[in-house]
Amino acid sequence: MVSFIPKIVHITWKSKNLFDLTSIFLDNCINNVLNLAEDWSCILYDDYDIETYLLENLDWQDYSLLKNKHIIEKCDVWRLIKLYNEGGLYTDIDRLCNISLNSIIDVNTKLVLPTCQDLDFSQDFMLSAPKNPIFLKTLELNLKRRYEGCNNMYFLGAQTYLHGIMLALFGEILSQKEENIISMRNILQTWDFIQTYREDPPYNTILYRPTLSQVSFDHETEKRKFYASQNVRHWTNEW
Repeated sequence: MVSFIPKIVHITWKSKNLFDLTSIFLDNCINNVLNLAEDWSCILYDDYDIETYLLENLDWQDYSLLKNKHIIEKCDVWRLIKLYNEGGLYTDIDRLCNISLNSIIDVNTKLVLPTCQDLDFSQDFMLSAPKNPIFLKTLELNLKRRYEGCNNMYFLGAQTYLHGIMLALFGEILSQKEENIISMRNILQTWDFIQTYREDPPYNTILYRPTLSQVSFDHETEKRKFYASQNVRHWTNEW
């Protein structure tokens, strides 16, 4: 099937050893994304790669806003530039998966844009053709807000992504009410070049539906165990 979306998966980890790790958590998440991806390729980027790409693709003044920030903040900006330039899939490594990527796109699909319940759009899963105006608008907003002094990681990440989508697709920033998210999703469902889905993570997402054999998998517990084993703290510092 010829697709507007390049069949490449972009993932990040602190080092290049991710696929050398033995983990039931990874097997149910990113490893399964790749196992079911069939004719898709994958590139793993480490922290050095993220830093280098930002240096190469941002003006020095813009890069200076990110230079001393947490790697999660850098990755939030990196994925916007990467997908705008190249397209493909960015996904966090901790998403459960038992559905193939090819099954969620067709020959018309240029963008897959799920929502997180009726709260906002899922920022940890971005699947798109190159030159998507959403990513460019979100990048512009992210940098603008940093110049204005904003330092809130969540606002600059998920909230700014939501605002970028609103501006790029609907022309204005709407209030974050459930009825507005539902209305936007309903409109997206009428556009044949966009696929959307109401996610209720981690067990009901565009990439995962629970089966009887998998209901016993405790995603949150296994996620905490995996990150602890790798000496990685959650970006909120809650664990």
